[in-house]
Amino acid sequence: MERLGRTSNILFVERKEFPKASARAVLESGAELAIPLEGLVDFAKERDRLSRQRDKLQNESQRLALQLADAQFKSRAAPDKVRDVEDRFAEVAVQIAALNRHMDALS
Repeated sequence: MERLGRTSNILFVERKEFPKASARAVLESGAELAIPLEGLVDFAKERDRLSRQRDKLQNESQRLALQLADAQFKSRAAPDKVRDVEDRFAEVAVQIAALNRHMDALS
C-alpha cells in the first residue's frame, strides 16, 4: 500500500469523517479507506480541465439538440442516423452529469 500510495507513512485511525479532498473506497471487510490528495493533486488545475471538458460537451449537446429539433433532419435522414444522434445526445448528457459530480467533489 505504501508503494501504491507513494507514501512512506500509513496511519490506521478510526474516524467518522474523512478529509474532503480524498480518494475513498470501501474494502471487502467493510473498512473504509481514504487517501488524502492534498498536495498530490492540483485541484485548481483539475477543476479547470474538467470545466473545459464540460464546456466542450455542452456545446456538442446544444448542437445535437438543434439537429434533433430540426424537422427536416428527422424527415430526410435515415432512421439509423437519427437514432445515432439521439443516442449520442443521451450519452453526452450522462457525461456532463458525471463531470458535474466530479467537479462538486473537488469543491
